[in-house]
Amino acid sequence: MPDGKVAIDLSLQSDARSSSIDSLTLTALKIEKRFNLRYEGWGTVATKC
Repeated sequence: MPDGKVAIDLSLQSDARSSSIDSLTLTALKIEKRFNLRYEGWGTVATKC
């Protein structure tokens, strides 16, 4: 990454049921909060707040 930024690429194999997507969304929000990140949505780059 340019300018000394750090990146991580996370993936999870799952199904497309609503409950699975809900769980994945909650997990993503927890990661965002815990590490003080902000992201624009799936497939985008998260940035430090």
